Amino acid sequence: RGGCATPVPGTAGPVPGQGPVLPGGADPCALISEQQAAALKLAFPPKLRPASKTEGLHSYCTWEPAEQAYSLVHLTATWSLDQSIGEFNGGALARDTVRLGGLSWTTYPGIGGDNACSLVTVLGPTSFLGLDSLVLGEGQGPAGSADPCAYPKAVAPAIAAHLPGGSPAPPGLTPPTRPAPASGPLVGLDPCTMLTAEQATGLGLVGTGMARNPPAGDPISGCQWADTDGPGGQNGFVVWLGPAKPAAEWYEVEGQPVESGGRTWSLVPNLGNNRRTCAATLVVTPASSLSISSGYENDLDRMCDLVQAAMPLVGGHLPP
Repeated sequence: RGGCATPVPGTAGPVPGQGPVLPGGADPCALISEQQAAALKLAFPPKLRPASKTEGLHSYCTWEPAEQAYSLVHLTATWSLDQSIGEFNGGALARDTVRLGGLSWTTYPGIGGDNACSLVTVLGPTSFLGLDSLVLGEGQGPAGSADPCAYPKAVAPAIAAHLPGGSPAPPGLTPPTRPAPASGPLVGLDPCTMLTAEQATGLGLVGTGMARNPPAGDPISGCQWADTDGPGGQNGFVVWLGPAKPAAEWYEVEGQPVESGGRTWSLVPNLGNNRRTCAATLVVTPASSLSISSGYENDLDRMCDLVQAAMPLVGGHLPP
């Protein structure tokens, strides 16, 4: 049989069924250099746990935070060459997909509930790389936690530079900033006290509001009052308090200024092009704010009526 007398340019392709050939093998600790770790405020060197077929464990690497001032508890990279992500995570449902460092990354629920996140890029049918993080804020749970996916997303561009198809690592990698601790008049305030029973019924709502769970990682608390006119017509009313959420971080916060009850609100009709929802936000302090929303079915002219009627009532329950 003849052999190749001269080198053939290019990189090796994947063996069928085994995923791509990865440079440097499957050492996840080699994915972040000492300089990058310093920029990302990760302790160096990290701790490697080699793969173990007898224990059914993939190779993974753990970085601890270099400064305790950050809410990251740890960041772990898992590098698989012989298992699909579906087999690894038991078919957990994907949350969303982002593009970072030239690669597509998908977020999954992490082990640790609302304080955890798993960010995964698929490298082949039986190959993936996952970044898992656990964060803790000033308290336990979503209202006191930083976004658990923020750190993996900050690290992903550096990781992607070591993977097939990844872009070169951008200069000046920086860790996500930790949210400012909650302070000011909204701290400890129950959103369900922002309307009395009499005020709620006067607005065509049920007298008692029900607490709402915030999205994971969002430092807000909410309360919703149901409408009383059945299907169609007036919608329910929601109050969200953000004791550690600047007004600029609310969705579509830039609306038209409206003076009500001695305060200036930002009114946003047709929130998200919904054609049925109106919202208003209020700056309480530079680091805290609140948002209210409602709407009216099939009558765009009345979409913001309840929100505007509620502005002075909600504002009146804020501490001076």
